[in-house]
Amino acid sequence: MIFLQEGKFKQLWLQGRVRTLDFTQSYRERNAIKQVKLHLDKEIQDMESTFGEENYIPLHLREVLASILRYEEAWSEAERVEEHILKTRTRTLGLNDEHTQRSMSKMASTYRDLGKLDEAEGMGRQVLDYRSRILGHDHIDTLTSMADLATTWVKKGKFAEAEKMYGQVLRTELRLLGEKHTDTIITMINLAVTMRRQGKFQDAEKLNATAAKMSVESFGPEHTSTLSALSNLAYTYQSQGRWDEAGKIIEQVLVARRRILGPEHPSTLEIMSNMGLNLEHQGKLEEAQKLLDEVLDAQSRLIGRRHSSTLNTISSLASILAKRGLLNEALLMEEECMTTSIFVLGEMHPDTLACMANLAYTYRELNRLDEAEKLQVSVIQSAEKVLGRDHPSTLTFKSNLAAIYAEQNRLPEAKEYSREAMESKIRVLGPDHKSTITSMLQLSGVCDKLGHAEEADEIRKTAASSVKKGGVEMIRALGLG
Repeated sequence: MIFLQEGKFKQLWLQGRVRTLDFTQSYRERNAIKQVKLHLDKEIQDMESTFGEENYIPLHLREVLASILRYEEAWSEAERVEEHILKTRTRTLGLNDEHTQRSMSKMASTYRDLGKLDEAEGMGRQVLDYRSRILGHDHIDTLTSMADLATTWVKKGKFAEAEKMYGQVLRTELRLLGEKHTDTIITMINLAVTMRRQGKFQDAEKLNATAAKMSVESFGPEHTSTLSALSNLAYTYQSQGRWDEAGKIIEQVLVARRRILGPEHPSTLEIMSNMGLNLEHQGKLEEAQKLLDEVLDAQSRLIGRRHSSTLNTISSLASILAKRGLLNEALLMEEECMTTSIFVLGEMHPDTLACMANLAYTYRELNRLDEAEKLQVSVIQSAEKVLGRDHPSTLTFKSNLAAIYAEQNRLPEAKEYSREAMESKIRVLGPDHKSTITSMLQLSGVCDKLGHAEEADEIRKTAASSVKKGGVEMIRALGLG
């Protein structure tokens, strides 16, 4: 390529010290996404008719188009564009070319967003293997591939593997870039999220606090990295039931994002949604509903009701409506969430399964137990195929089915599913995880109803021991005090 002539630039490029521009980010900041997208198809056609479809210029334009489609979460369209790019580069350059590998890396990310997690993992492994051999373990692109694979593992519920991989990336970045580099701080945040998902709240809190401190010292209190670290620290507090502390941080982040990014920027709306969650758990349901109504209105206008962020808000609003006893209104929102997710993402996507599970919960609250059971069984069958039998979400779905069986007075089946969920959580998450303890308490309750008093007492003793280890934070997280 012309821009890879011998010299300092090539040396820096091969070391991973040169990054490409994020065109989509630039277009978004100038509110030019729609206009650019309209012109790209014609530009691609013109360039292909002039230079041929295998030329670098039309392929690069297709990459820009795919980036825009990913931003708009038009994953299926992005997949088609990226498959064309990858096939073309594989045919013309071969698999052992960095441009082909970059296309594979983007393809893997799109597979992950589509919920095609096995495909994302397989392709991510290929890219990592190539970059480790050709570029070396310390190259920035190799580290990016390691982080991307770890992100896929988080989606698949492989938290231990993800934590180990993020740990490797972090140690390398600390050695090469230092603790105050943006990439290092982002990896700290991702590692902290993975720890939190495993119930390692104290470790997650400490790492998030460190990331925030480093970012403040390097970039200031209102830099993107600082606000991201603080936002994730708030999530960690929320996981521990520390709603007041979380609320203070969320308010700080929200004020900054409103001023810097504007009241309707996606990151501002995201933190507003989290504020709504916090208010909900503080029992301020009307205030939470009002805030999320505002978020939903903005998202519906700006990114549409089919966007995943909008669907998350719809789901959160439905939860608040259900708590306020407005079950029929909640039902309508959850049906919209499920139907839209199936249309946009497909019925096997993890986000769709979450919408279906929420709908099943509302059916149960409405005493429509047969419908709840049928839907929950379908969710479990799909989750076992897509996520695996031991994924935390799959296990939560089984706990939900056990609750439905208990309300139907099908206690032996309720006990079977409660025990299966509890034993799997002990193996996957550990005996001291909040979700595991919740399953212990659920199973002990079913045993009580069956008259299995001794078994129930033994399970409660184990749960009490785990709660004691977690201290006040676990008591708060479980809502026991």
